[in-house]
Amino acid sequence: MDRKKTGKKSISKKIKRLKENSNHFILAQCETNQIFSSNEKMFQFLWDNMKEIIIFIDKRGKIIYANKAALRSSGYTEKELFNQSIIRFLTPVSRKRALRALKQEFLGQAQPEMEIAFKAKNGDIRTLKVAAGSAPIHLEGKLVGIMICASDITEIKKVSEKLRESELRFRSLWENAPVAYHILDTKGIIKDVNNTEAMMLGYSREELIGRPIFDFILPEQREEAKKRFEMKISGQSVPKAEKRIYLRKDGTRIIVDINDVLERDVKGRIVGIRTAMIDITERKKAEEKIRQMLESQKKLLLGLIQAISLMVEFRDPYTAGHQKRVAELASSIATEMGLPPEKIDSLRIAALLHDVGKIAVPSEILSKPGKLNEFELNLIRSHVEMGYEILKPIEFPWHIKEIIRQHHERLDGSGYPYGLRGDEIILEARILAVADVLEAMTSNRPYRPSYSLDQALEELLKHSGKFYDREVIATCIKLFKEKNFSFNHKESVF
Repeated sequence: MDRKKTGKKSISKKIKRLKENSNHFILAQCETNQIFSSNEKMFQFLWDNMKEIIIFIDKRGKIIYANKAALRSSGYTEKELFNQSIIRFLTPVSRKRALRALKQEFLGQAQPEMEIAFKAKNGDIRTLKVAAGSAPIHLEGKLVGIMICASDITEIKKVSEKLRESELRFRSLWENAPVAYHILDTKGIIKDVNNTEAMMLGYSREELIGRPIFDFILPEQREEAKKRFEMKISGQSVPKAEKRIYLRKDGTRIIVDINDVLERDVKGRIVGIRTAMIDITERKKAEEKIRQMLESQKKLLLGLIQAISLMVEFRDPYTAGHQKRVAELASSIATEMGLPPEKIDSLRIAALLHDVGKIAVPSEILSKPGKLNEFELNLIRSHVEMGYEILKPIEFPWHIKEIIRQHHERLDGSGYPYGLRGDEIILEARILAVADVLEAMTSNRPYRPSYSLDQALEELLKHSGKFYDREVIATCIKLFKEKNFSFNHKESVF
Protein backbone atom coordinates (compact mmCIF):
# COMPACT_ATOMS: atom_id res chain seq x y z
CA MET A 1 0.00 0.00 0.00
CA ASP A 2 2.82 2.36 0.95
CA ARG A 3 4.59 1.67 -2.33
CA LYS A 4 1.43 2.37 -4.34
CA LYS A 5 0.88 5.66 -2.50
CA THR A 6 4.50 6.64 -3.01
CA GLY A 7 4.30 5.83 -6.75
CA LYS A 8 1.11 7.87 -7.21
CA LYS A 9 2.71 10.87 -5.49
CA SER A 10 5.79 10.63 -7.77
CA ILE A 11 3.65 10.49 -10.92
CA SER A 12 1.58 13.44 -9.69
CA LYS A 13 4.72 15.51 -9.16
CA LYS A 14 6.00 14.70 -12.66
CA ILE A 15 2.64 15.63 -14.20
CA LYS A 16 2.67 18.85 -12.20
CA ARG A 17 6.20 19.68 -13.38
CA LEU A 18 5.23 18.93 -16.99
CA LYS A 19 2.25 21.24 -16.72
CA GLU A 20 4.41 23.97 -15.24
CA ASN A 21 7.03 23.52 -17.97
CA SER A 22 4.34 23.52 -20.62
CA ASN A 23 2.91 26.76 -19.28
CA HIS A 24 6.36 28.31 -19.26
CA PHE A 25 6.95 27.19 -22.88
CA ILE A 26 3.62 28.58 -24.06
CA LEU A 27 4.29 31.84 -22.24
CA ALA A 28 7.79 32.08 -23.73
CA GLN A 29 6.45 31.29 -27.21
CA CYS A 30 3.87 34.04 -26.84
CA GLU A 31 6.50 36.48 -25.71
CA THR A 32 8.74 35.51 -28.66
CA ASN A 33 5.86 35.98 -31.13
CA GLN A 34 5.09 39.35 -29.59
CA ILE A 35 8.71 40.40 -29.87
CA PHE A 36 8.91 39.13 -33.48
CA SER A 37 5.64 40.82 -34.36
CA SER A 38 6.85 44.06 -32.79
CA ASN A 39 10.19 43.87 -34.69
CA GLU A 40 8.43 42.97 -37.94
CA LYS A 41 6.20 46.04 -37.67
CA MET A 42 9.17 48.22 -36.82
CA PHE A 43 11.25 46.93 -39.77
CA GLN A 44 8.31 47.17 -42.18
CA PHE A 45 7.79 50.78 -41.13
CA LEU A 46 11.46 51.49 -41.81
CA TRP A 47 11.48 49.65 -45.14
CA ASP A 48 8.32 51.36 -46.38
CA ASN A 49 9.78 54.79 -45.65
CA MET A 50 13.08 54.16 -47.35
CA LYS A 51 13.90 55.71 -50.73
CA GLU A 52 15.72 52.52 -51.70
CA ILE A 53 13.84 49.55 -53.10
CA ILE A 54 13.64 46.54 -50.74
CA ILE A 55 12.50 43.14 -52.10
CA PHE A 56 12.47 39.76 -50.32
CA ILE A 57 12.57 36.66 -52.50
CA ASP A 58 12.47 33.02 -51.48
CA LYS A 59 14.71 30.22 -52.76
CA ARG A 60 12.45 29.77 -55.77
CA GLY A 61 13.04 33.38 -56.77
CA LYS A 62 9.45 34.32 -55.84
CA ILE A 63 8.72 37.76 -54.39
CA ILE A 64 7.47 37.49 -50.80
CA TYR A 65 7.76 41.17 -49.90
CA ALA A 66 8.22 44.49 -51.74
CA ASN A 67 8.35 47.88 -50.00
CA LYS A 68 6.53 51.02 -51.15
CA ALA A 69 9.55 52.28 -53.12
CA ALA A 70 9.44 49.05 -55.15
CA LEU A 71 5.71 49.48 -55.76
CA ARG A 72 6.17 53.12 -56.89
CA SER A 73 9.00 52.22 -59.23
CA SER A 74 7.25 49.23 -60.84
CA GLY A 75 3.69 50.55 -60.81
CA TYR A 76 2.40 47.20 -59.51
CA THR A 77 0.44 46.57 -56.32
CA GLU A 78 1.73 44.37 -53.51
CA LYS A 79 -0.84 41.73 -54.45
CA GLU A 80 0.27 41.75 -58.12
CA LEU A 81 3.91 41.20 -57.14
CA PHE A 82 3.42 38.67 -54.34
CA ASN A 83 4.52 35.13 -55.17
CA GLN A 84 5.61 36.17 -58.68
CA SER A 85 9.03 35.23 -60.03
CA ILE A 86 11.27 38.28 -59.98
CA ILE A 87 12.84 37.10 -63.24
CA ARG A 88 9.62 37.54 -65.26
CA PHE A 89 9.74 41.33 -64.80
CA LEU A 90 13.29 41.70 -66.10
CA THR A 91 14.39 42.41 -69.68
CA PRO A 92 15.92 39.46 -71.59
CA VAL A 93 19.47 40.72 -71.17
CA SER A 94 19.02 41.35 -67.44
CA ARG A 95 17.38 37.94 -66.87
CA LYS A 96 20.56 36.02 -67.69
CA ARG A 97 22.69 38.22 -65.48
CA ALA A 98 20.17 38.12 -62.61
CA LEU A 99 19.83 34.32 -62.71
CA ARG A 100 23.59 33.87 -62.50
CA ALA A 101 23.82 36.35 -59.62
CA LEU A 102 20.93 34.75 -57.66
CA LYS A 103 22.45 31.29 -57.96
CA GLN A 104 25.72 32.59 -56.57
CA GLU A 105 23.96 34.47 -53.75
CA PHE A 106 22.07 31.33 -52.65
CA LEU A 107 25.38 29.50 -52.68
CA GLY A 108 26.67 32.09 -50.23
CA GLN A 109 28.86 33.95 -52.72
CA ALA A 110 28.24 37.71 -52.46
CA GLN A 111 27.89 39.43 -55.85
CA PRO A 112 29.24 42.87 -56.80
CA GLU A 113 27.06 45.89 -57.51
CA MET A 114 25.20 45.54 -60.79
CA GLU A 115 22.61 47.23 -62.98
CA ILE A 116 19.49 45.46 -64.19
CA ALA A 117 16.58 46.64 -66.31
CA PHE A 118 12.93 45.69 -65.80
CA LYS A 119 9.62 46.40 -67.46
CA ALA A 120 7.22 48.48 -65.35
CA LYS A 121 3.46 47.98 -65.41
CA ASN A 122 3.00 50.89 -67.86
CA GLY A 123 5.50 49.34 -70.28
CA ASP A 124 8.42 51.63 -69.47
CA ILE A 125 11.86 50.10 -69.13
CA ARG A 126 13.41 51.19 -65.86
CA THR A 127 16.93 50.66 -64.53
CA LEU A 128 17.90 49.54 -61.02
CA LYS A 129 21.31 49.65 -59.40
CA VAL A 130 21.41 46.58 -57.13
CA ALA A 131 23.64 46.87 -54.08
CA ALA A 132 26.53 44.47 -53.70
CA GLY A 133 26.04 41.41 -51.50
CA SER A 134 22.30 40.88 -50.97
CA ALA A 135 21.40 40.05 -47.34
CA PRO A 136 20.57 36.33 -46.71
CA ILE A 137 17.41 35.37 -44.74
CA HIS A 138 17.81 32.39 -42.40
CA LEU A 139 15.16 30.42 -40.53
CA GLU A 140 16.18 27.79 -38.00
CA GLY A 141 19.69 27.97 -39.38
CA LYS A 142 18.61 27.38 -42.95
CA LEU A 143 18.85 29.87 -45.86
CA VAL A 144 15.27 30.46 -47.00
CA GLY A 145 15.62 33.66 -49.06
CA ILE A 146 17.52 36.88 -49.67
CA MET A 147 16.81 40.57 -49.28
CA ILE A 148 17.63 42.69 -52.32
CA CYS A 149 18.38 46.41 -51.89
CA ALA A 150 18.37 48.58 -55.02
CA SER A 151 18.01 52.17 -56.26
CA ASP A 152 15.92 53.28 -59.23
CA ILE A 153 18.44 55.18 -61.40
CA THR A 154 16.22 55.49 -64.50
CA GLU A 155 16.05 59.30 -64.42
CA ILE A 156 19.74 59.60 -63.60
CA LYS A 157 20.51 57.32 -66.58
CA LYS A 158 18.35 59.47 -68.85
CA VAL A 159 20.13 62.64 -67.75
CA SER A 160 23.50 60.92 -68.08
CA GLU A 161 22.60 59.73 -71.57
CA LYS A 162 21.54 63.22 -72.60
CA LEU A 163 24.75 64.62 -71.18
CA ARG A 164 26.74 61.97 -73.01
CA GLU A 165 24.96 62.74 -76.29
CA SER A 166 25.48 66.44 -75.71
CA GLU A 167 29.15 65.85 -74.95
CA LEU A 168 29.53 63.77 -78.12
CA ARG A 169 27.88 66.51 -80.19
CA PHE A 170 30.07 69.14 -78.55
CA ARG A 171 33.13 66.99 -79.08
CA SER A 172 32.26 66.57 -82.75
CA LEU A 173 31.75 70.31 -83.11
CA TRP A 174 34.96 70.99 -81.17
CA GLU A 175 37.07 68.62 -83.25
CA ASN A 176 35.71 69.70 -86.64
CA ALA A 177 34.96 73.39 -86.03
CA PRO A 178 36.20 75.81 -88.72
CA VAL A 179 38.03 77.68 -85.94
CA ALA A 180 41.15 76.28 -84.26
CA TYR A 181 40.79 75.59 -80.52
CA HIS A 182 43.06 74.44 -77.73
CA ILE A 183 42.86 74.15 -73.93
CA LEU A 184 45.84 74.98 -71.73
CA ASP A 185 46.50 74.18 -68.08
CA THR A 186 47.92 76.75 -65.66
CA LYS A 187 51.46 76.03 -66.91
CA GLY A 188 50.60 76.62 -70.56
CA ILE A 189 50.65 72.90 -71.39
CA ILE A 190 48.21 71.83 -74.13
CA LYS A 191 45.54 69.61 -72.53
CA ASP A 192 43.40 69.30 -75.63
CA VAL A 193 43.38 70.57 -79.19
CA ASN A 194 40.94 70.17 -82.06
CA ASN A 195 41.64 68.76 -85.51
CA THR A 196 41.43 72.19 -87.13
CA GLU A 197 44.34 73.55 -85.10
CA ALA A 198 46.35 70.37 -85.59
CA MET A 199 45.97 70.65 -89.37
CA MET A 200 46.65 74.39 -89.26
CA LEU A 201 49.99 73.79 -87.53
CA GLY A 202 50.80 70.66 -89.53
CA TYR A 203 50.95 68.31 -86.52
CA SER A 204 48.80 65.44 -85.26
CA ARG A 205 46.76 65.98 -82.09
CA GLU A 206 49.01 63.48 -80.30
CA GLU A 207 52.09 65.54 -81.18
CA LEU A 208 50.55 68.69 -79.72
CA ILE A 209 48.89 67.45 -76.52
CA GLY A 210 51.23 67.57 -73.54
CA ARG A 211 53.57 70.18 -75.01
CA PRO A 212 53.86 73.86 -73.97
CA ILE A 213 51.99 76.14 -76.38
CA PHE A 214 55.01 78.46 -76.36
CA ASP A 215 56.99 75.86 -78.35
CA PHE A 216 54.92 76.76 -81.40
CA ILE A 217 55.18 80.56 -81.11
CA LEU A 218 57.78 82.58 -83.01
CA PRO A 219 60.91 82.70 -80.77
CA GLU A 220 60.97 86.51 -80.78
CA GLN A 221 57.43 86.57 -79.34
CA ARG A 222 57.73 83.76 -76.77
CA GLU A 223 58.79 85.78 -73.72
CA GLU A 224 56.05 88.32 -74.28
CA ALA A 225 53.52 85.50 -74.79
CA LYS A 226 54.62 83.84 -71.51
CA LYS A 227 54.28 87.12 -69.59
CA ARG A 228 50.79 87.74 -70.95
CA PHE A 229 49.78 84.14 -70.17
CA GLU A 230 51.03 84.34 -66.57
CA MET A 231 49.17 87.63 -66.02
CA LYS A 232 45.92 86.07 -67.27
CA ILE A 233 46.33 82.91 -65.16
CA SER A 234 47.09 84.98 -62.04
CA GLY A 235 44.06 87.19 -62.70
CA GLN A 236 46.20 90.31 -63.15
CA SER A 237 44.87 90.99 -66.65
CA VAL A 238 41.69 90.28 -68.60
CA PRO A 239 42.01 88.17 -71.78
CA LYS A 240 41.66 90.22 -74.96
CA ALA A 241 42.15 89.66 -78.67
CA GLU A 242 45.78 89.46 -79.79
CA LYS A 243 47.74 88.79 -82.95
CA ARG A 244 50.63 86.36 -82.85
CA ILE A 245 52.94 84.49 -85.22
CA TYR A 246 53.01 80.68 -84.94
CA LEU A 247 55.44 78.25 -86.55
CA ARG A 248 54.13 75.28 -88.52
CA LYS A 249 55.85 71.89 -88.45
CA ASP A 250 57.45 72.63 -91.83
CA GLY A 251 58.94 75.87 -90.46
CA THR A 252 56.59 78.26 -92.27
CA ARG A 253 54.98 81.11 -90.36
CA ILE A 254 51.31 81.87 -89.92
CA ILE A 255 49.71 84.96 -88.43
CA VAL A 256 46.77 84.22 -86.13
CA ASP A 257 44.11 86.15 -84.27
CA ILE A 258 43.76 84.65 -80.78
CA ASN A 259 40.91 85.04 -78.29
CA ASP A 260 41.26 83.58 -74.78
CA VAL A 261 38.61 82.62 -72.23
CA LEU A 262 39.55 81.72 -68.65
CA GLU A 263 38.54 78.22 -67.55
CA ARG A 264 37.36 77.99 -63.92
CA ASP A 265 36.42 75.16 -61.56
CA VAL A 266 33.20 74.96 -59.50
CA LYS A 267 34.78 77.20 -56.86
CA GLY A 268 35.60 79.88 -59.41
CA ARG A 269 39.34 79.26 -59.37
CA ILE A 270 41.25 79.69 -62.65
CA VAL A 271 42.37 76.25 -63.84
CA GLY A 272 43.35 77.00 -67.41
CA ILE A 273 42.66 78.92 -70.60
CA ARG A 274 40.56 78.07 -73.65
CA THR A 275 41.84 79.67 -76.84
CA ALA A 276 40.26 80.16 -80.27
CA MET A 277 42.65 80.89 -83.14
CA ILE A 278 41.95 82.11 -86.67
CA ASP A 279 44.62 81.97 -89.37
CA ILE A 280 44.74 85.46 -90.89
CA THR A 281 47.94 84.98 -92.88
CA GLU A 282 46.28 85.32 -96.28
CA ARG A 283 44.19 88.23 -95.06
CA LYS A 284 47.29 90.04 -93.82
CA LYS A 285 49.02 89.39 -97.14
CA ALA A 286 46.01 90.82 -98.97
CA GLU A 287 45.94 93.81 -96.61
CA GLU A 288 49.64 94.41 -97.23
CA LYS A 289 49.10 94.29 -100.99
CA ILE A 290 46.23 96.76 -100.69
CA ARG A 291 48.35 98.99 -98.44
CA GLN A 292 51.19 98.96 -100.95
CA MET A 293 48.78 99.69 -103.78
CA LEU A 294 47.23 102.59 -101.87
CA GLU A 295 50.68 103.88 -100.97
CA SER A 296 51.65 103.72 -104.63
CA GLN A 297 48.46 105.56 -105.63
CA LYS A 298 49.08 108.12 -102.91
CA LYS A 299 52.61 108.75 -104.18
CA LEU A 300 51.26 109.11 -107.71
CA LEU A 301 48.61 111.56 -106.50
CA LEU A 302 51.13 113.59 -104.53
CA GLY A 303 53.45 113.66 -107.52
CA LEU A 304 50.65 115.06 -109.66
CA ILE A 305 49.79 117.59 -106.94
CA GLN A 306 53.38 118.81 -106.76
CA ALA A 307 53.47 119.06 -110.55
CA ILE A 308 50.31 121.19 -110.56
CA SER A 309 51.73 123.31 -107.74
CA LEU A 310 54.90 123.94 -109.77
CA MET A 311 52.81 124.98 -112.77
CA VAL A 312 51.21 127.72 -110.65
CA GLU A 313 54.62 128.88 -109.43
CA PHE A 314 55.90 129.14 -113.02
CA ARG A 315 52.99 131.50 -113.73
CA ASP A 316 54.03 133.80 -110.85
CA PRO A 317 57.78 133.79 -110.06
CA TYR A 318 57.20 135.98 -106.98
CA THR A 319 55.19 133.22 -105.30
CA ALA A 320 57.69 130.42 -106.02
CA GLY A 321 57.71 128.04 -103.06
CA HIS A 322 54.69 129.81 -101.50
CA GLN A 323 52.32 126.82 -101.65
CA LYS A 324 54.98 124.45 -100.35
CA ARG A 325 55.80 126.71 -97.39
CA VAL A 326 52.11 127.23 -96.63
CA ALA A 327 51.62 123.46 -96.65
CA GLU A 328 54.56 123.10 -94.28
CA LEU A 329 53.20 125.63 -91.78
CA ALA A 330 49.55 124.56 -92.05
CA SER A 331 50.33 120.87 -91.42
CA SER A 332 52.57 121.80 -88.45
CA ILE A 333 49.76 123.90 -86.91
CA ALA A 334 47.27 121.05 -87.43
CA THR A 335 49.68 118.55 -85.85
CA GLU A 336 50.24 120.81 -82.82
CA MET A 337 46.47 121.21 -82.43
CA GLY A 338 46.06 117.42 -82.35
CA LEU A 339 44.13 116.89 -85.58
CA PRO A 340 43.95 113.26 -86.76
CA PRO A 341 46.42 112.14 -89.46
CA GLU A 342 43.84 112.00 -92.25
CA LYS A 343 42.84 115.64 -91.65
CA ILE A 344 46.48 116.73 -91.55
CA ASP A 345 47.08 114.98 -94.88
CA SER A 346 44.03 116.59 -96.48
CA LEU A 347 45.12 120.03 -95.22
CA ARG A 348 48.66 119.52 -96.54
CA ILE A 349 47.34 118.65 -100.03
CA ALA A 350 44.84 121.53 -99.97
CA ALA A 351 47.68 123.93 -99.08
CA LEU A 352 49.73 122.71 -102.04
CA LEU A 353 46.78 123.32 -104.36
CA HIS A 354 45.11 126.34 -102.76
CA ASP A 355 46.26 128.74 -105.52
CA VAL A 356 45.73 126.36 -108.46
CA GLY A 357 42.95 128.62 -109.74
CA LYS A 358 45.53 131.33 -110.51
CA ILE A 359 46.38 129.33 -113.63
CA ALA A 360 43.34 131.04 -115.18
CA VAL A 361 44.52 134.54 -114.14
CA PRO A 362 46.76 136.41 -116.63
CA SER A 363 50.39 136.37 -115.48
CA GLU A 364 50.74 140.15 -115.99
CA ILE A 365 48.07 140.72 -113.34
CA LEU A 366 49.71 138.23 -110.95
CA SER A 367 53.07 140.02 -111.21
CA LYS A 368 51.76 143.60 -111.53
CA PRO A 369 53.92 145.86 -109.31
CA GLY A 370 51.31 148.54 -108.73
CA LYS A 371 47.90 148.63 -107.12
CA LEU A 372 45.21 146.48 -108.75
CA ASN A 373 41.99 148.05 -110.01
CA GLU A 374 38.57 146.66 -109.12
CA PHE A 375 38.36 144.47 -112.21
CA GLU A 376 41.82 143.04 -111.65
CA LEU A 377 41.10 142.50 -107.96
CA ASN A 378 37.92 140.57 -108.79
CA LEU A 379 39.84 138.53 -111.32
CA ILE A 380 42.41 137.62 -108.64
CA ARG A 381 39.61 136.72 -106.23
CA SER A 382 38.04 134.44 -108.82
CA HIS A 383 40.97 132.05 -108.42
CA VAL A 384 39.22 130.42 -105.45
CA GLU A 385 36.17 129.31 -107.43
CA MET A 386 38.31 128.60 -110.46
CA GLY A 387 40.52 126.31 -108.38
CA TYR A 388 37.45 124.48 -107.08
CA GLU A 389 36.17 123.97 -110.63
CA ILE A 390 39.57 122.73 -111.86
CA LEU A 391 39.73 120.14 -109.06
CA LYS A 392 36.03 119.25 -109.16
CA PRO A 393 36.40 116.18 -111.44
CA ILE A 394 39.07 114.68 -109.16
CA GLU A 395 37.74 112.24 -106.53
CA PHE A 396 39.91 113.20 -103.56
CA PRO A 397 39.60 110.90 -100.50
CA TRP A 398 39.06 113.92 -98.21
CA HIS A 399 37.24 117.30 -98.44
CA ILE A 400 40.27 119.00 -99.99
CA LYS A 401 38.24 121.00 -102.52
CA GLU A 402 36.11 122.56 -99.78
CA ILE A 403 39.21 123.63 -97.81
CA ILE A 404 40.52 125.38 -100.94
CA ARG A 405 37.13 126.99 -101.56
CA GLN A 406 36.97 128.45 -98.03
CA HIS A 407 40.57 129.53 -97.36
CA HIS A 408 39.80 133.23 -98.10
CA GLU A 409 36.69 133.32 -95.87
CA ARG A 410 36.97 135.35 -92.63
CA LEU A 411 35.28 134.87 -89.24
CA ASP A 412 33.38 138.18 -89.43
CA GLY A 413 31.94 137.35 -92.87
CA SER A 414 34.13 139.85 -94.74
CA GLY A 415 35.90 137.14 -96.77
CA TYR A 416 35.08 135.60 -100.13
CA PRO A 417 33.62 133.96 -102.17
CA TYR A 418 30.54 133.35 -99.92
CA GLY A 419 31.01 135.56 -96.87
CA LEU A 420 30.90 132.61 -94.45
CA ARG A 421 31.07 133.35 -90.70
CA GLY A 422 32.54 131.63 -87.63
CA ASP A 423 32.00 127.89 -87.50
CA GLU A 424 30.52 127.92 -91.00
CA ILE A 425 34.18 127.86 -92.06
CA ILE A 426 35.71 124.40 -91.55
CA LEU A 427 38.70 124.23 -89.18
CA GLU A 428 41.16 123.14 -91.87
CA ALA A 429 40.25 126.22 -93.96
CA ARG A 430 40.76 128.47 -90.90
CA ILE A 431 44.24 126.95 -90.40
CA LEU A 432 45.08 127.37 -94.09
CA ALA A 433 43.97 131.03 -93.97
CA VAL A 434 46.45 131.86 -91.18
CA ALA A 435 49.33 129.93 -92.81
CA ASP A 436 48.62 131.55 -96.21
CA VAL A 437 48.50 135.12 -94.86
CA LEU A 438 51.59 134.73 -92.65
CA GLU A 439 53.70 133.24 -95.46
CA ALA A 440 52.52 135.94 -97.87
CA MET A 441 53.37 138.75 -95.42
CA THR A 442 56.88 137.38 -94.78
CA SER A 443 57.65 137.09 -98.52
CA ASN A 444 58.48 139.81 -101.05
CA ARG A 445 55.77 140.83 -103.48
CA PRO A 446 56.07 143.06 -106.57
CA TYR A 447 53.91 145.68 -104.86
CA ARG A 448 55.58 145.65 -101.37
CA PRO A 449 58.61 144.41 -99.43
CA SER A 450 58.30 141.50 -96.99
CA TYR A 451 57.32 141.90 -93.33
CA SER A 452 59.57 140.62 -90.58
CA LEU A 453 58.28 137.57 -88.73
CA ASP A 454 57.48 139.63 -85.62
CA GLN A 455 55.63 142.23 -87.72
CA ALA A 456 53.62 139.51 -89.46
CA LEU A 457 52.70 137.82 -86.16
CA GLU A 458 51.72 141.18 -84.67
CA GLU A 459 49.50 141.84 -87.68
CA LEU A 460 47.78 138.49 -87.21
CA LEU A 461 47.21 139.20 -83.51
CA LYS A 462 45.46 142.47 -84.38
CA HIS A 463 42.83 140.51 -86.28
CA SER A 464 42.65 137.49 -83.92
CA GLY A 465 39.01 136.57 -83.35
CA LYS A 466 37.84 139.00 -86.09
CA PHE A 467 39.35 137.60 -89.27
CA TYR A 468 41.27 134.62 -87.95
CA ASP A 469 40.70 131.82 -85.44
CA ARG A 470 42.20 132.65 -82.01
CA GLU A 471 43.38 129.08 -81.28
CA VAL A 472 44.99 128.76 -84.71
CA ILE A 473 46.91 132.04 -84.25
CA ALA A 474 47.99 131.06 -80.72
CA THR A 475 49.28 127.72 -82.03
CA CYS A 476 51.07 129.41 -84.93
CA ILE A 477 52.86 131.84 -82.57
CA LYS A 478 53.77 128.92 -80.26
CA LEU A 479 55.41 127.09 -83.17
CA PHE A 480 57.64 130.05 -84.00
CA LYS A 481 58.37 131.26 -80.45
CA GLU A 482 58.60 127.96 -78.55
CA LYS A 483 59.05 125.16 -81.10
CA ASN A 484 61.67 126.94 -83.27
CA PHE A 485 59.63 126.47 -86.43
CA SER A 486 61.04 128.03 -89.59
CA PHE A 487 60.13 127.80 -93.25
CA ASN A 488 62.07 125.42 -95.49
CA HIS A 489 63.40 123.40 -92.54
CA LYS A 490 62.25 120.27 -94.32
CA GLU A 491 63.25 118.98 -97.72
CA SER A 492 59.71 117.88 -98.51
CA VAL A 493 56.28 118.59 -97.06
CA PHE A 494 55.60 114.86 -97.38
